[in-house]
Amino acid sequence: MKPYYQQDKWAIYHGDCREVLPTLSKASAIVTDPPYELGFMGKSWDSQGVSFQKETWEIIRKSCLSGAPLLSFGGTRTFHRIACAIEDAGWEYRDTLMWVYGSGFPKSLDISKAIDKRKGTHPDTSKEFAQYIKSRRLEFGIGLTEADNYVCNGTTNYSWFEGRPAGQRLPRLAEYERIKELLKLDTRFDDFIGEAEREVIGKAPWATLNCAPMTGADCSKENRSIKDITAPTTPEAQLWEGYGTALKPAYEPITLAMNPLDGTFANNALKHGVAGLNIEECRVGTDEIKLNSYKSHGAEGCTAIGGTHKGENYLSEISKGRFPANFIHDGSQMVMELFPDSKGTIRQPTGRGILNPETGWNNNSMIDRTVRGHNDSGSAARFFYCAKASKAERDRGLEDMEGELGHNRFDKCSVCGGYLLQNPDRPSACKCTNPVREHNRVKGNNHPTVKPLALMTYLVKLVKMPEYNLIIDPFCGSGTTLLACIKLGIPCIGIDNDEKSCEIAAKRCSHIVMELA
Repeated sequence: MKPYYQQDKWAIYHGDCREVLPTLSKASAIVTDPPYELGFMGKSWDSQGVSFQKETWEIIRKSCLSGAPLLSFGGTRTFHRIACAIEDAGWEYRDTLMWVYGSGFPKSLDISKAIDKRKGTHPDTSKEFAQYIKSRRLEFGIGLTEADNYVCNGTTNYSWFEGRPAGQRLPRLAEYERIKELLKLDTRFDDFIGEAEREVIGKAPWATLNCAPMTGADCSKENRSIKDITAPTTPEAQLWEGYGTALKPAYEPITLAMNPLDGTFANNALKHGVAGLNIEECRVGTDEIKLNSYKSHGAEGCTAIGGTHKGENYLSEISKGRFPANFIHDGSQMVMELFPDSKGTIRQPTGRGILNPETGWNNNSMIDRTVRGHNDSGSAARFFYCAKASKAERDRGLEDMEGELGHNRFDKCSVCGGYLLQNPDRPSACKCTNPVREHNRVKGNNHPTVKPLALMTYLVKLVKMPEYNLIIDPFCGSGTTLLACIKLGIPCIGIDNDEKSCEIAAKRCSHIVMELA
């Protein structure tokens, strides 16, 4: 199969990884962020079940060398399904890493507001409505994207237009009015659509859709809008005030698995060039330790450190951090506040003393004497690797790229110039009876699940082998795994079935190659 894009030691393939992988060379490791199968933001690629299928991970495993490690992200709601599929496919489950961050946004539905905003929420009513507007859409020959852009501002919320209820709910009043206008609906559902007017009791800053700290977007005060704080109106809404449907996301689990070994780790290393994890290069922090090492060739030994003795006496200086843990954090203030202050363990010399036939063991004279422990103090967060996200890295190399239709809440009407969605910052609303939308375009990287480059670089380094390396990402998205590999000089291949993601990944990779040249 011909690559979508190829340059030097890296390549990108546009297609289904299950079809592409059998045509490639064997991988030394897999590092990937597969679909969590949540239907995230209405994206079709996140609702096909491919990550839950044992067959998917079986094909991925067969594309790897014996002993090859696998690092796969997962969502907290569906992680178990992906992990079971990986294990059922023949991978040996080794550990679960945790990527902990302070930038997640609560995706919780306010039940009190939902009660005030809905007259009809019965699943049968929602289903009937969805099937009705699907038939009308097909009758008028209107495509899903066109309907979505007109009604939902390009957020790929296709549920109603495909004939299935969106979370078993009817649309909001403003959405319903747009649907009625677009599809020339009758009034049969008018009695089910409506909302009680809630009293505004305050104002609060609210991050716009352009603000996303996890992805490094600009979240400065100037890039935020204002939202109303409202009080419940109906008795039912008052009863359910303060109830929501989800907790704030603060971590993502990462499966660490291994393609079964060919014999022992040692045998696999010598035969296939793949074994274990790159512990030494992934130590946390760099702590300079002076190491006194004494070796004796005789039975007499020395009587004190630095004293006269037979044999060799040498002093070496090493730089070693802490042993890497299965916990990684982003260094954000919210996460750092979770850790207490802690002193390091006191450095103690270790090793075996020399036995003197006359005086017994002399513990001041050591064979392979080493010093262990870290004489430091501070936040316990220092015990774990910190992968901070750069604000600019997400869009680097995409400055001239035209994006998809945006879901900006300030879309203009090209007839009267008024804004189609009112906002305290932009109070001039459209007065047209048939508004013509002039969508802003979101330029750059519009992939919704971009991981920080520092995080992916650390994970790639963890599975880097001494000689042979080919790291494959079967669900490469916008290519951050590939960027990490290129940064470390490791050959890599990315695969994705979304052509737009492949284009973004190719541009980002080409840009980092030029930066490193």
